[in-house]
Amino acid sequence: MQRFTIPRVAKASPGPVRRPTKPTDKLSRRRAGLLALLAVTSAIALTGAGSAGAVGRYTDPAGDGNGSADVTGVSVASDANGQILITISTAANPEANGGTVVLFLDTDVNQDTGRPGTLGADYLFGVDAEGYGFARWTGADWDWDTPFSTVRVLTTASGAVFSVNRSELGATASFNFWVRTVTGEEASEQQDDAPNDGAFNYKLDTGGPDIRQVRVQATPDSGPRAGRKFVVAATGLVLPPTGSMLIVWPQPESYLCAAKLAGKALRGTGAGRCTYAIPKTAKGKRLSIAVTASYQGASKTVQLDYRVR
Repeated sequence: MQRFTIPRVAKASPGPVRRPTKPTDKLSRRRAGLLALLAVTSAIALTGAGSAGAVGRYTDPAGDGNGSADVTGVSVASDANGQILITISTAANPEANGGTVVLFLDTDVNQDTGRPGTLGADYLFGVDAEGYGFARWTGADWDWDTPFSTVRVLTTASGAVFSVNRSELGATASFNFWVRTVTGEEASEQQDDAPNDGAFNYKLDTGGPDIRQVRVQATPDSGPRAGRKFVVAATGLVLPPTGSMLIVWPQPESYLCAAKLAGKALRGTGAGRCTYAIPKTAKGKRLSIAVTASYQGASKTVQLDYRVR
């Protein structure tokens, strides 16, 4: 068994990592990996990823690679059979100058379990120019002999691709994850994390993060009045705890409203078509508004009900 060390990081220090010895014929290994990943990608495209073909799309600031391959974004897709495809995009070849890509997965969305100091990672991928490894945290160490019949890994000049079935991730339905690229020795601190703070979240049946609540602001907050303007706006989202040091409610990337007044469609204007001119004759009638917020490939709809005053 070969050994390599993932350099020290701010979020975590996984320590010495063993990976299975891979074939020395790199070209053959790459071709085999490419063909396997093409099959996985095609299957996900044909069966539909997540909910209605949704793909989780996560961004990371450009220009903060600190000498390692700068992570610019990550996308995650899954199919009805539970095969998960994670694509990491980088601004440069992640294997250049001895670079490594590491993917941490918190598959029970619980930071109190998993490897300490890794935001609760239960599983780990590591890949460099020599090969790749896949491991499970046992509670005491990384187990690099974990079976991984569905695992496929490929690196390119602009990133890395990982695929694994949920059955080999503890049958997870939702997971937190974060990525690190590393170049050079441990003390060099040539590394980039995505995200910079905390972790991303992905839920298989929604094709993006698990949006648990949508925070909505109504103006006026007392509700709609006959003959007046009424406005609603999606102002924040509640996601699973991701280990972020910043306590903020992420804002939706977009939102859209659909309203009915006494059972009949009421046209909205403005942002998200969420501004309504309430007719003077609407007093006492029921106004229902469905607000759909979208974020990182997922969406969630909340229903608002009012009695016009």
